[in-house]
Amino acid sequence: MALLKTYLTPRGNASFWVMGLIQVDNYSKTAYGRLYGFASKEHCDMVGSVPILMLDYNIPPDIYDYYFEKSIMEQIGVTPQTQFYQIVKDKNYLDEQNQIINFNDAEEVY
Repeated sequence: MALLKTYLTPRGNASFWVMGLIQVDNYSKTAYGRLYGFASKEHCDMVGSVPILMLDYNIPPDIYDYYFEKSIMEQIGVTPQTQFYQIVKDKNYLDEQNQIINFNDAEEVY
């Protein structure tokens, strides 16, 4: 799965977004995910490709259960990866230039 949404960055346009690193800590009820932005799917698929932009998402205990409560995830048939894509679409991201990045209308591709 990936998201399609174009953002102008200091290094160029990032349009193809994939969730790379995902860490879910059921004990402390925290999670972390890193979203990688590439110019295109072809750029992402290149051997040795480097993302144009990386966005880090830290999920605190107060919203952890909403996305990662195991019994709920099993009941609705989702994985931590699909939940992180949902978080990306639900939460605005403030980048280093204080630009709001909003993926709520991003197109999902598989």
